[in-house]
Amino acid sequence: MCADVGPAGLAAPPGTALGADVGDRVLGAAVGDAQRIDGGRRVPFTTTTCTDAGSVTKIMATTAVLMRLVDDDRLSLDQSVDAVLGLGLASDITVRDLLEHRSGLWEWWPLYLDCSDRTAALATIGTLPRR
Repeated sequence: MCADVGPAGLAAPPGTALGADVGDRVLGAAVGDAQRIDGGRRVPFTTTTCTDAGSVTKIMATTAVLMRLVDDDRLSLDQSVDAVLGLGLASDITVRDLLEHRSGLWEWWPLYLDCSDRTAALATIGTLPRR
């Protein structure tokens, strides 16, 4: 957590971002630092900064959005994740498997440390043994 003090005496937040689809527009905002490098140099957090999705994000956002899509008959829990997202992962993993934590995929892997982009991250995920 950043130790700097900002306006009104509040501690500056660590990097965070918020995004929303509004009609045909995507709105986004970011604040804080993505990292601090020895010597005090800061790398600002932006809407394109790669991070892992925290547990609160999965509960509050992803699950709610998925269930809305299911309710609107735009998604089936038994569809393969690859059919929905086209990521090139194992075609036997379903949306339900992901939500129930039984896909065999690793629950966490620090992709942001070694992967510079989406393609590299997906390639790394594809090489991890199933659990």
